[in-house]
Amino acid sequence: MSSLSLRTRSARSPMGRLRAATTASAYRAWFQFCREGLGPKALIHERALAPNCLDVTAGIVDLQRVSGDNQQWSPGMAAICGLRWYKNRVVINYYPDSKSFTAFDAAGRRIENVPMDELKRRAIITMLYVTSGRIELAASLSTLTPATVYDIGRAFPMHTTPQSARPVDAFTGVATPRVYSFRVDDQWQQVTFYNEQSTSATISVPLSGDQPGTGALGLDSTSNYYVHEFWSDRLIGKLSGSAKLEQDLEGGEARMLSVREVLDHPQVLSTNRHLMQGYVDLADVKWNAGEKRLSGVAKVVGGEPFRIVLANNGHKAICVTAEGANARMEKHRSEESLSVTILERVDNGAATWRVDYE
Repeated sequence: MSSLSLRTRSARSPMGRLRAATTASAYRAWFQFCREGLGPKALIHERALAPNCLDVTAGIVDLQRVSGDNQQWSPGMAAICGLRWYKNRVVINYYPDSKSFTAFDAAGRRIENVPMDELKRRAIITMLYVTSGRIELAASLSTLTPATVYDIGRAFPMHTTPQSARPVDAFTGVATPRVYSFRVDDQWQQVTFYNEQSTSATISVPLSGDQPGTGALGLDSTSNYYVHEFWSDRLIGKLSGSAKLEQDLEGGEARMLSVREVLDHPQVLSTNRHLMQGYVDLADVKWNAGEKRLSGVAKVVGGEPFRIVLANNGHKAICVTAEGANARMEKHRSEESLSVTILERVDNGAATWRVDYE
């Protein structure tokens, strides 16, 4: 680092009595001054725009913006944030400025009162959650359509675990990663497919095998896995751990896929409440083999049906009950082997649910 000379002009100078410092220490000192003055609970925002994305203030600032003033999404934003997955939500949060969910004309001007195409809107929400962990709106919620507000709500609350999805194909030679994986545990990964192109494309990932060389998910090749897509509420299928997960995506589309090992008893596959399909919105999910009961706790939004997709795995559900919510069960709209538990309450709150089987 080069040397930066500083003259102390007042006792308020963040450099104290130092008359010279390295460029890095001088830059860091200004943010440290803010931290000391505002306290440990303050949220400090740094605008270190790409391609720099400085690490000089690591441990001091909370948020770093990686793009200049803008209100539109571009695929490169996913790459800038996503390739820093090991720091995002761990050391710092990255985000690419506020976004508008209205349509834009050919010149890039926002068209007021014209909502964005659903596929594009959902892709932006998905990729902001996966690669950034922050969604900042360029327009008031009051100006958005109910459908837009509903979709944005699928990304909140954001998880607080110090972990972000890993771009598993980052070392396979791609400029913009297309496959991200958030490992929940040995049996469950949340996998995101993203087509950064303007035209349709086929995206695939091996479920098992050499991770660095092939971008594989690192699952057990001897097990089988359910794959359920969030936005379409669709069972993609049941795949062998030695297979490839492959999907045809439209230009600019993103899909959130819950990949869960097939168990020998009923299990949760997904929910309609949150992009993470049970990671944020469900708790204490467990199977009681002796009583043949699947149970858990759901964080229900008042006035909004909370849908839990279940794979019965050869068992027959006979009833569903809940404390703190009205409960009912129905068949999955597109897959007979699945059932859906639906919870409803008038206000926000937790509901303890159970499904009994024969």
